[in-house]
Amino acid sequence: MSERKATARGRVAVLGYAARLLYGVVYKSLRPVIVGDSSHELLDAFEKNERVVVAFWHAQLGMIQAGYRGRAVGICIQVSRHGDGEIIARATRAYGIRAARGSASRGGVASAREMVEAYREGFDLAIAVDGPRGPRRQAKPGAIRLAQVTGARLFPVACSPRQGHVFKSWDRFVLPLPFTRVYYTGGAPLVVAREADEATVERARERLEEDLTRLSAEVERWARSDGRACTFSTDC
Repeated sequence: MSERKATARGRVAVLGYAARLLYGVVYKSLRPVIVGDSSHELLDAFEKNERVVVAFWHAQLGMIQAGYRGRAVGICIQVSRHGDGEIIARATRAYGIRAARGSASRGGVASAREMVEAYREGFDLAIAVDGPRGPRRQAKPGAIRLAQVTGARLFPVACSPRQGHVFKSWDRFVLPLPFTRVYYTGGAPLVVAREADEATVERARERLEEDLTRLSAEVERWARSDGRACTFSTDC
């Protein structure tokens, strides 16, 4: 092993450990709040323990799992094979969250297979549709393909904290502060037939992108109207 690779692995190990501790504090203390008239279908699916595919924006990756606390069905989230993805995987593994390693640009086929296998084992699937490198808030078709292969309903989900920090990363990653409320909203589900052609897949992708953009704007307004001013801002 080269000195450079050893240094990189050491960095990932140290940051992964630190991230697990930080994530534990944040994950366990967040207070999820479900809002929006269109969330009822997702809540009904959860109530029936229906396995679903969840699509969200990459900036919301640090919050999406908190909405699963107490859910009987586990969640498998796609994360990249880059060093940042390994840090995320190590941080979340201790809390029962399964990570499928891969993305549209690297390891995508293997990741898709792992997610399908997780679905067969009883997990919900979740994917940041503009990850891992953007462009920001431009949906890729990965979630559509998963819904097509599994036959599961695909739900767009957006979330926003009342208090948090926005990083100057490509995605404007949002880290919620411990003990804050996090607002979640879900849209109407997409159903993609197994025999859907490319034109149908593209239309579904466009609708998913539009729904996520609208839902994110809505849930950010909910967070801002929480009686007190938020301590973060986003550029919607």
